Amino acid sequence: TAKAWVVLGAAICVAVLPIAEFTAAVSNATEYYVVPTGNDGNDGLSPATAWASIQHGYTAAVLVPGDTVQILAGTYSTTGSITLSLSGTATDPIVYRGPDSGGAVVDAGGGGFAALELTANHLWIENLEVTNTSGEGVRLDGDSCVLVSCYTRGGMSDAVFVTGADNTLHHCVLQGPSTY
Repeated sequence: TAKAWVVLGAAICVAVLPIAEFTAAVSNATEYYVVPTGNDGNDGLSPATAWASIQHGYTAAVLVPGDTVQILAGTYSTTGSITLSLSGTATDPIVYRGPDSGGAVVDAGGGGFAALELTANHLWIENLEVTNTSGEGVRLDGDSCVLVSCYTRGGMSDAVFVTGADNTLHHCVLQGPSTY
């Protein structure tokens, strides 16, 4: 099977804008932490009390616009889509950020599903690697979302499948048979 490498291709780039680290400007913004050895029963407010799953802030309905989820280095294995369905706002997106040095990996274990599914609006996803799915690497159904320095690889039907509007990808490496 042929694989295609796309580095921020024009077909997927809605806008090319200068990148600055996003910092929530709301006074009630909270920073949460996730690590594969964490526990979703924890409060997620420090690396020592981190959650285990990236989507826990959504499933527990604790995230609000302006919050940041720090995704610490490690492999996050999943047997179904990691679905992020709580929306931020235009001025206060919900941020999911892996370490600048890399190492935050979503491994779908060869499953035939979207490894990462963004159904909310105004999400900012940064420094995340998605691998090992026969479905889409990232399914982007939300609007006004930003992916920065993300990497998809490993046998996907689509590296990124976009149905939402006004989404932006910056400095992403997308490997898969097709990218929409």
